[in-house]
Amino acid sequence: MKKLNIQPVNDKVYLQHLRQWELLGQDMTAHKNYKMCGDTAMFYSDEYLNKHSIDTLLEADKRNHKVFNPTLISKLLRKCDTWWFRFRYM
Repeated sequence: MKKLNIQPVNDKVYLQHLRQWELLGQDMTAHKNYKMCGDTAMFYSDEYLNKHSIDTLLEADKRNHKVFNPTLISKLLRKCDTWWFRFRYM
Protein backbone atom coordinates (compact mmCIF):
# COMPACT_ATOMS: atom_id res chain seq x y z
CA MET A 1 0.00 0.00 0.00
CA LYS A 2 2.95 2.32 0.48
CA LYS A 3 4.03 1.88 -3.15
CA LEU A 4 0.58 2.95 -4.31
CA ASN A 5 0.22 5.71 -1.67
CA ILE A 6 -3.10 4.26 -0.53
CA GLN A 7 -4.44 5.56 2.78
CA PRO A 8 -7.33 4.52 5.02
CA VAL A 9 -10.51 6.57 4.71
CA ASN A 10 -10.75 9.26 7.40
CA ASP A 11 -13.65 11.50 8.42
CA LYS A 12 -12.67 14.35 6.10
CA VAL A 13 -12.57 12.16 2.99
CA TYR A 14 -15.77 10.42 4.03
CA LEU A 15 -17.66 13.70 4.34
CA GLN A 16 -16.28 15.12 1.09
CA HIS A 17 -16.68 12.09 -1.18
CA LEU A 18 -18.21 8.90 0.23
CA ARG A 19 -21.19 10.47 1.96
CA GLN A 20 -22.45 11.86 -1.35
CA TRP A 21 -22.35 8.38 -2.90
CA GLU A 22 -24.24 6.94 0.05
CA LEU A 23 -26.91 9.65 -0.23
CA LEU A 24 -27.39 8.57 -3.86
CA GLY A 25 -28.07 5.02 -2.68
CA GLN A 26 -24.70 3.38 -3.37
CA ASP A 27 -23.27 0.92 -0.83
CA MET A 28 -19.80 2.29 -0.07
CA THR A 29 -19.13 0.43 3.19
CA ALA A 30 -16.60 -1.94 1.57
CA HIS A 31 -14.38 0.93 0.40
CA LYS A 32 -12.02 1.48 3.30
CA ASN A 33 -8.97 2.81 1.42
CA TYR A 34 -8.45 5.68 -0.97
CA LYS A 35 -5.90 7.48 -3.09
CA MET A 36 -6.09 11.02 -4.44
CA CYS A 37 -5.44 11.38 -8.17
CA GLY A 38 -5.43 15.12 -8.67
CA ASP A 39 -8.75 16.29 -7.27
CA THR A 40 -10.42 12.90 -7.70
CA ALA A 41 -10.52 10.32 -4.93
CA MET A 42 -10.03 6.71 -6.03
CA PHE A 43 -11.55 4.27 -3.55
CA TYR A 44 -10.35 0.70 -3.03
CA SER A 45 -11.83 -2.18 -1.07
CA ASP A 46 -9.69 -4.64 0.86
CA GLU A 47 -11.02 -7.43 -1.34
CA TYR A 48 -9.83 -5.67 -4.51
CA LEU A 49 -6.37 -5.02 -3.07
CA ASN A 50 -5.96 -8.62 -1.91
CA LYS A 51 -7.33 -10.10 -5.14
CA HIS A 52 -4.91 -8.37 -7.54
CA SER A 53 -1.12 -8.57 -7.63
CA ILE A 54 1.04 -5.52 -6.97
CA ASP A 55 2.12 -5.40 -10.64
CA THR A 56 -1.50 -5.20 -11.80
CA LEU A 57 -2.26 -2.51 -9.25
CA LEU A 58 0.79 -0.45 -10.28
CA GLU A 59 -0.17 -0.72 -13.95
CA ALA A 60 -3.74 0.40 -13.21
CA ASP A 61 -2.34 3.26 -11.12
CA LYS A 62 -0.25 4.49 -14.07
CA ARG A 63 -3.35 4.45 -16.31
CA ASN A 64 -5.39 6.34 -13.71
CA HIS A 65 -2.60 8.87 -13.28
CA LYS A 66 -2.62 9.61 -17.02
CA VAL A 67 -6.41 9.98 -17.07
CA PHE A 68 -6.80 12.15 -13.97
CA ASN A 69 -3.55 14.18 -14.27
CA PRO A 70 -3.17 15.12 -17.94
CA THR A 71 -0.08 16.96 -19.13
CA LEU A 72 -0.09 20.70 -19.72
CA ILE A 73 -0.01 20.24 -23.49
CA SER A 74 -3.09 17.99 -23.48
CA LYS A 75 -4.93 20.52 -21.29
CA LEU A 76 -4.07 23.32 -23.72
CA LEU A 77 -5.11 21.26 -26.73
CA ARG A 78 -8.45 20.52 -25.10
CA LYS A 79 -8.94 24.24 -24.41
CA CYS A 80 -8.00 25.13 -27.99
CA ASP A 81 -10.58 22.69 -29.32
CA THR A 82 -13.19 24.27 -27.04
CA TRP A 83 -12.28 27.79 -28.15
CA TRP A 84 -12.31 26.79 -31.81
CA PHE A 85 -15.74 25.18 -31.43
CA ARG A 86 -17.10 28.22 -29.57
CA PHE A 87 -15.91 30.79 -32.12
CA ARG A 88 -16.89 28.68 -35.09
CA TYR A 89 -20.55 28.58 -34.10
CA MET A 90 -20.94 32.13 -32.79
